[in-house]
Amino acid sequence: MKFGETPRRDIGLQVAPIADIVFLLLIFFMLVTTVKQSAEYVQDLPRATEGKEILGRAGEVTVNIAQDGEIIIGKTIHQITTLQGYLESLGEPSLLYVYLRGDKEVEWDRIRDVIKACAEIGIANISFGVYQKEKEVASK
Repeated sequence: MKFGETPRRDIGLQVAPIADIVFLLLIFFMLVTTVKQSAEYVQDLPRATEGKEILGRAGEVTVNIAQDGEIIIGKTIHQITTLQGYLESLGEPSLLYVYLRGDKEVEWDRIRDVIKACAEIGIANISFGVYQKEKEVASK
């Protein structure tokens, strides 16, 4: 039998765990940036007394209408004509869901124009982003 110290091996730097951490951080920052972008365009959504929460769906496109009337998808500002072309490029319009977020100060005409543009290319699934009005507690 051989007694004594076993020789030590230098295992070196393990790259696989570092790559995993980098990818997780990348995903985290991409998600945080997306949430921040949509929040910066529409500052104050209107309030609704009724409605239901719709969580993200496949084929959903968020269209923001800023207070000054600009139509923004992601970081791109669109006009009505370019909006239609962009939405058509995403795939079959009848399968798309448009999530329309308009600032409460935006004129109704601008929102109507976006709805009309969606309807002209065949998009029928449109939902609106609103804040839920807080339920009033009846006092005696």
